[in-house]
Amino acid sequence: MINLKAKATSVPLRNLRIALGLLMAGLTVTALAALYIKANVEAAAQREFDFTCNEIQINIADRLDDSAIYAAKPAGHNRVVIGE
Repeated sequence: MINLKAKATSVPLRNLRIALGLLMAGLTVTALAALYIKANVEAAAQREFDFTCNEIQINIADRLDDSAIYAAKPAGHNRVVIGE
């Protein structure tokens, strides 16, 4: 007759400690790598955002300067006179 009951195998305590130690080391390395990558991605996103904001600020400043130059011209300076 075949015994269908599974036999429980005993894992030596030393092997269990090694396995748990490797598991904890792997999880720790994974967590540290995730934090490092997250910090780098956030820093890159911040640099991109700052660059875009500076470009917008420069464009606005240029337009304001152009408007100030245009507003400072005499009133009749931009008139087109035909037939003089």
